[in-house]
Amino acid sequence: MKILCPIMASADIDVLDPEQYGAEFFCGYLPEWWIKKYNDSDAYRLFKNLSTPINNRNGAGANIPRIDELRSAVNKCRQKNTRLFLAVNAKYYPEYVYEDLRRYLREVYDAGIRDMIICDMGLISYVSREFPDVKIAVSCLNQITNSRAVEFYTGFSGVERIVFPRHMSSEEIRSIAQHFPNLEFEYFIFSNKCLYDDGYCRGVHEFTPICKDLYFGEYYHCGGVPVGDEHKEILLRNEHEFRLWTRSESRIDLSGYCTGSFGCMACALLTLKDVPNITSVKLSIRGHGVEERLRQVKMARAVIPCVENSGDYQQIQSIVSKLYGKDTLCKTGMSCIMV
Repeated sequence: MKILCPIMASADIDVLDPEQYGAEFFCGYLPEWWIKKYNDSDAYRLFKNLSTPINNRNGAGANIPRIDELRSAVNKCRQKNTRLFLAVNAKYYPEYVYEDLRRYLREVYDAGIRDMIICDMGLISYVSREFPDVKIAVSCLNQITNSRAVEFYTGFSGVERIVFPRHMSSEEIRSIAQHFPNLEFEYFIFSNKCLYDDGYCRGVHEFTPICKDLYFGEYYHCGGVPVGDEHKEILLRNEHEFRLWTRSESRIDLSGYCTGSFGCMACALLTLKDVPNITSVKLSIRGHGVEERLRQVKMARAVIPCVENSGDYQQIQSIVSKLYGKDTLCKTGMSCIMV
């Protein structure tokens, strides 16, 4: 089983050594010409975010910025006999970017990209037709949660892999994957603890995700009548528990980047270990420092053979807690996405 880990530079591949850790890689590519044409200048200058994103992580720090750097990463992955997926997974692309999107696709194809993560159905269709040797992983943002959805996307000739949304249970993943033995599937082994469900999230991340904002509000019924004390107490308690769960286990990695809340679904491997076409587990840490990415790659690489050698929940939890650096990690339940 492979570990799909993000990179932001060609040099990351040397640190996250695929020969040692069995890693595959994914990245974004954000060229200067796209920034100049489609960014909102004030937002980009202040927050490094784009008003017309090329992928779902539109910040400059989460993307490779130059085509020569992307080409170097592609060549390095080929030398190390591993794959590099390019994320072209904005939820949709407006018509006014189509011409430049075609230019972008030709540019990355000529740089050697042969694997892409895509969300927009029109783009899946276009790439399948115009670049038939490109293998497509359908993004978690497509919200594929049942067999009928899988059947629909396999109708596109280039689709080779399905990425499950991060909130799917191991039982749901298993029940779908076993019906499509010739298709690859991927799920998140470590992730942040977003309570929204991937493709259904409509939060604006330009400033800070609203789910983690320190907002304070008043509660009203639909007709504008203030909520009574009894109901207000329930709502405030629910809000407190929400904040406690999303903010627990936050940490600052060695690059100074706040990695947010650590969520873990490693124990799901016990249920999924005998489903051979679940070929990859994904780390949702794009934009984080390479030290934090290496930490999570090491955790995943330690968990996988434990499961393959008939390990149990206690052994998996011991591995994750030890490598994460907190003995009580699993005991609190505050990082367990399976709960």
